[in-house]
Amino acid sequence: MTMPAAALAVLFSLLPRPAGAGEAGLEKTLCGDVKKPFFSVDCAYDGACRARPQRAGSGAAAFGVPKPAGVKRVFLVGESVAQLLGTPGAGSGAEIVNCGMGGYESSRLKDVFSEVLRYEPDLVVVLSGNNEGPEYPCPGLGPDLRRRRLRLLERFYSLTSSELPPAVRASLKTHEERLEAMAAMAAEKKVPLVFCTLPANLELPPPGPLPLENELFARGLYLFEKKDFKAAAAAFSERLAAAGTDLHARFYLARALGALGRPAEAREQYLKVVELDPAQGRASGARNAMIRRLAARSGAGLCDLEKIFSALSPGGLTGFGLFSDGAHWRQAYGPPVWREIAAAAAAKGISLKAPAAAGAPGGKIPDEELRKTFSYAVSGIDAAGAHGADGNTLAAGVLSEPALAELAFLDRERPGLLKGLARSEADFFEFFISNAWSAGTAGRLPGLRWDFMAHLAELERRKGNYREALGLTESAIEELPDRIFYRLIKAQALHGLGLEKEAAAEFGLLYGAPALRAKALAAARARGLDVPPWAVSDKAAGEERKASKKLSDEGVALARSGDAAGAAALLEKAVAAYPGNAEARFSLCSLAFSRKDYKAALAACGLVRPAAASYPAGLRAGITADALYLEGRILAEVKNPLAARHLQTALELAPAGWPRRAEAQAMLGTIRR
Repeated sequence: MTMPAAALAVLFSLLPRPAGAGEAGLEKTLCGDVKKPFFSVDCAYDGACRARPQRAGSGAAAFGVPKPAGVKRVFLVGESVAQLLGTPGAGSGAEIVNCGMGGYESSRLKDVFSEVLRYEPDLVVVLSGNNEGPEYPCPGLGPDLRRRRLRLLERFYSLTSSELPPAVRASLKTHEERLEAMAAMAAEKKVPLVFCTLPANLELPPPGPLPLENELFARGLYLFEKKDFKAAAAAFSERLAAAGTDLHARFYLARALGALGRPAEAREQYLKVVELDPAQGRASGARNAMIRRLAARSGAGLCDLEKIFSALSPGGLTGFGLFSDGAHWRQAYGPPVWREIAAAAAAKGISLKAPAAAGAPGGKIPDEELRKTFSYAVSGIDAAGAHGADGNTLAAGVLSEPALAELAFLDRERPGLLKGLARSEADFFEFFISNAWSAGTAGRLPGLRWDFMAHLAELERRKGNYREALGLTESAIEELPDRIFYRLIKAQALHGLGLEKEAAAEFGLLYGAPALRAKALAAARARGLDVPPWAVSDKAAGEERKASKKLSDEGVALARSGDAAGAAALLEKAVAAYPGNAEARFSLCSLAFSRKDYKAALAACGLVRPAAASYPAGLRAGITADALYLEGRILAEVKNPLAARHLQTALELAPAGWPRRAEAQAMLGTIRR
């Protein structure tokens, strides 16, 4: 089987993307190119004419116009999974033109379908169902009308009760209408047609952050991690009784049921996760059932790929052994897919020969396949970790659950691989597949390596390897102290090690961070840790802040009088009374720096950023820049190469008029020279 170069770009066509990641390329592919015909026909001097694809990213082969006598011509029309198939190569028994396009949904596919009917097909095979969520926001009247109609359908469906969300029901309806239109066009032209159902990776979690702020979910997750699966299942079931749309609770209920040896019940819940997901990035059971009904009533053939993949999986649980992400099957499963297409074609009177398998499906997964899954994971980390320049606007979903699942599979499949990639920056960069779809992420790999390390730490923590998780997290914090969410991983790892006092202190730092406060509270309570009154009561918080400020002011006064020991004692009391006192922490850092206790200074300055998370923007920026500047000075003193990063970040975060700007710029210039 041949795979065109464009097929590798397919691997990233379903990824969530951070803002600005390849937007120009996406808009050209999904908005600009669709305005021109898929094929253009050119003729040579001798009168021989050929149709060639003219849309970027297409791997379709050129073909003769008109069709040569005796040739059987088969078109594949579909999204990225069609493109992933390539063509069977010589000896297939027909001329196969694969018009698969990454990112296309049924509206765009319907236009391609209409066009290929002009080129004398003997059969058209349609693979559609993974991209039927919210449409890419192209400008223009046509896209705007489609969006308006979808919104009207959603409103209509919201008036009637159903387990499926209105957005999903509207998506199913529009998808069915477009496939019906294709069936009608094919019938009018008397062209045989085959519709394919599509399989999904049920082991991939739903998108979006875990609802850790919900105490019932947080308790269920803690019980699951402690391997008390019965109690975890009960907690997740209780959560679903109150919030049936919580896809993460449903996903973890499925995992708990599977761990309890109840695979049929687990599979039912996994299927519901895909079915209820508003993103509709994977073909659901409801969507595939619609395709089967449509094929039956329209007289089209059916290639039931969902059924085939389910039969290949123990208990019908299709997972990462078959897929590199949520929807793209691994290359070893291309020949079985072609065999099913050939069987469906034969039922329509077209003889196709499927390609021979390059290797037995289910065997050892080659490195190139693992690179795909790794690249999906890193791109998912990139999308989930997009956040503003200051810690207060930190995105809630900084840990990517799909990425964690992909990394967990890689860790099981190739033990030691991820740790090796974490140790070597060069290997980390090389293992990532960089192409047109992933160019934005590829440009951010240096910073993403530490977010990857934080995900690896979370993976180790969930496995119960708390000491390793703690080491990885502390390395990531040392490199990027501005990533406050790393500390939530650290707090949970400390608790796993039985260091409850240290865990409580780390959680305490996060109670003042607006983006993480509710999550930290729920996680601490799930572990039975005492939560201080100021963390849950604004009145108590105000009183503690006032008491803490009094102590820190007295400490600073002692420091100015030369009583460093007395000052340090009062400042420690100040942060114990209220961990969110960033000024007290910075004063502790300054005191330690003055006596050249650089280790203590770095520890204190490193806590200024999370402590200041609830401060007004200008004050937060100023004290954070002060702490980073002082850290930069300390690191420069000990010849640590991280000094330049801290100084640069201080300059980037500092407010206008920051008094240390000139000093920081001069020091940074000296280091870089």
